[in-house]
Amino acid sequence: MVADTLFTLRVVSRDGRDQIHREPVTNDGSRPDLATTYYTYTNDGKTDSLNYYLSVSPLRALDFWDTRTHGELTLSWNDVTTTNTGYDEEFDDTPVMYKGKVIKTYDIPVDNYTRPWSARLATTTQIPAWGLTLGNFFNWRADYSQVIRTGRVTHEGQSIYNYEDYDISSALTWDMRVGWEQALGNHQAVFASLDVGNVLNRRNAIGSSSSYSTTAELDYELGRNFTLEVGYRF
Repeated sequence: MVADTLFTLRVVSRDGRDQIHREPVTNDGSRPDLATTYYTYTNDGKTDSLNYYLSVSPLRALDFWDTRTHGELTLSWNDVTTTNTGYDEEFDDTPVMYKGKVIKTYDIPVDNYTRPWSARLATTTQIPAWGLTLGNFFNWRADYSQVIRTGRVTHEGQSIYNYEDYDISSALTWDMRVGWEQALGNHQAVFASLDVGNVLNRRNAIGSSSSYSTTAELDYELGRNFTLEVGYRF
């Protein structure tokens, strides 16, 4: 703790072993009962993840004009590597174009959704005279790269899907919650809360749901959205 501020560092390491892993096999004729190309399942899949979290939390609230505000800043760094795609996806040997070269769909590189750096700032402001609580949540995530389907190209007279490495830009979102509560006595109260997601209505790309699938395209985070809750507590 320094200057009435609490600093917390957490390190989380997770190692997944003996995970189910699928491998394509070309039939050399030794298995006439199987197709020309088939796949096998083994337990040699693995996942390694290392995560660092640094939180900064002032212990004193900021008092201003009959309001009280608390806040916390969290910085994180993540490194995740895995040998697996979805093992239950259907085997797909459809030819596709990847970086100018024709390959099979199952040879498309494994998806990587990890944004290595992120920062989150959360603040809560209470206004007792009005029974209001205002919450603001700012979340920034660094850029990363993923394989994305960009359309079709013609190869040897056949129209096939084209894939390229696509740089996903960094993303910033601001979510807000406004809460109101009025006590009625005898442990009773009426309350209402309004959640506003993506206040700035930013168009943040989040990559593809699965670059392995020929139906995968670029997806985006949800735009500005609202959720209203009204209730009676007793």
